[in-house]
Amino acid sequence: MHRTSLARWAEEEIDSKVKANDVFDRMCNAIRVGRFAGHQEHADLTFAAFGDLYLKRYVELRGLRSRGHIERRLAILKERWKGKRLTDIRVGEIEDLIQDLRTSGARGKRPAKPATINRYLALLRHMTNWAVAREYIDRTPFRRGSQALIGFERENNRRIRRVSPEEEARLLTAGNAVVRMMVVAAVDTGMRRGELLALRFGDIDRGQQLIHVRAEHAKSKTGRVVPIGTTRLRSLLEWLRIGPDGQPKASDLPVFTRGDAEAVKSFRTAWERARTAAGMSDVRFHDLRSEYASRLAHVCGPGS
Repeated sequence: MHRTSLARWAEEEIDSKVKANDVFDRMCNAIRVGRFAGHQEHADLTFAAFGDLYLKRYVELRGLRSRGHIERRLAILKERWKGKRLTDIRVGEIEDLIQDLRTSGARGKRPAKPATINRYLALLRHMTNWAVAREYIDRTPFRRGSQALIGFERENNRRIRRVSPEEEARLLTAGNAVVRMMVVAAVDTGMRRGELLALRFGDIDRGQQLIHVRAEHAKSKTGRVVPIGTTRLRSLLEWLRIGPDGQPKASDLPVFTRGDAEAVKSFRTAWERARTAAGMSDVRFHDLRSEYASRLAHVCGPGS
């Protein structure tokens, strides 16, 4: 007698009854001709091979926006446990990982912060839970019954880096055209880098003076509305809206473009140069979003 999963056995995503019946018929045929491997099918599955399956059948299928972060962390874990079977990843291996991250970090250079350690643990916990659901392993090393075997780190990574008006002026002076408009947009809206780059003219309500952040581009997957609250932001958006022919741009076109009308997809190099030239190497672009919130709180006052 064998207990198995149709999706696991077929190595396919099953999303309908018709698909399930087709896989079941193939499984029955495999049993009849003696090619059914049963529960031992993945007994020798290595962690590295399982990581590839997880990327292909979970991360890619769901189109996760965090795919890049997952791939980077998983690459380090695959190298660490190279050749080790998935079933051999026990509590001890994970505890050793935590200790090594605390002392020398993921790449052996400097200790990892609690939040970084927790990102690795969260990935591993989800991967092992997914493996249990697909019957690659019998149980997760994170729990034994109702008892949690591996605890997460206490996080205290709050970063507070204000950007003074004088520093903002230095950034605007040091940056190129792309950096200047991105700095103004970030400080005056509090929007994230990815939200700004995904902004289209159709997302801007000129009548109500509002910017609509679409749910698919928001980190929280929840849409929200941001006011156009400054004269310089309003002027910037109006300037960007007019094309080279003097006519308003179509609603589906990106707001932030380069001089050749190409959409800005990344400005990391230009940003690094600008903050270095401004003598502000410790400032991150995300700090501009935080500065927006700090200034807003100062204007509105506590409890507003």
